Amino acid sequence: MRGAQLAFAGFLFWLVVVACSGSESEPPVAQVRSALTTSLIATKDSEVDEGHPHPSYGAATSMGVHGKTVRAIVAFDAQAVSRLSSSDARVELTIVGAASSNWGAQGRTVGIFTLTHDWSELGATARCSDDSDTSNDAADCSGPTAWDMRLGSSPHPWVEPATSTTIIKKGQTGTVVFDVSADLARFRSGTPNFGWLIMKDLGENGNAGDVEFSTRTTSTPPLLVGAALMSTTAASAMIGTAGSAMRAPKAKEAATQRLRGAPTARTAAPRASARPASARRQDACSATGRTEAAARTAIHAR
Repeated sequence: MRGAQLAFAGFLFWLVVVACSGSESEPPVAQVRSALTTSLIATKDSEVDEGHPHPSYGAATSMGVHGKTVRAIVAFDAQAVSRLSSSDARVELTIVGAASSNWGAQGRTVGIFTLTHDWSELGATARCSDDSDTSNDAADCSGPTAWDMRLGSSPHPWVEPATSTTIIKKGQTGTVVFDVSADLARFRSGTPNFGWLIMKDLGENGNAGDVEFSTRTTSTPPLLVGAALMSTTAASAMIGTAGSAMRAPKAKEAATQRLRGAPTARTAAPRASARPASARRQDACSATGRTEAAARTAIHAR
């Protein structure tokens, strides 16, 4: 909400500039649309471990990529994702501490892959998408609740090649970013959205490379960041609200003149001392500018 308020305040400022410069061009609806950036927090995340195929790690505070045997999985609310633009959409994962020292001199490639099978956060394991009992050493699943996360499995529950890749280097800290714009376009065209698998890219050999990412239960959860789609109606409503705010000083001045019994513009005779229209317009612009600045200050204060 606060981001939308800031975007609106910034757009109102743009309208003030245009009005005061005398431009008659239409407000850029597309510009309003792209100004609202949304960050979605993951609705579920976990990891699957080929070496320990039956436990669930969905309640952990981190999820790892360790060689080729441990991989992270993450998903976001499908309905919310459908309201994001497919241009410049990205998944952001925060590294816990720092990447280990076994990523090689040049680093190693990690990819993000689209999942083709639904799963549950507390039931996903290397053998089941929803294991009914993760406390034992067995795969308690079948049919729609089963999957096989082994690299040699066929069919496996992800799409190849990776949607996008990044290089992770030894000692790396901060945020790892994956471009998923192509996947959002596919989701919008009807491809089911079950989230993503994060693992070392298919061309990477060996089992070196360890890194942990924070999960949604922490203060640095996985994020899906993109521009929020806004309908033309909503954008026009925002523009109309801003236009009303700009017209307010003039309307107030006209109402005050009527209450005082001042002659209207239709009957008043020109007076030599009357201020030019350009000066009156500048007054209105200054007042609107002060109103917009106050709004921005109030929003930031929150």
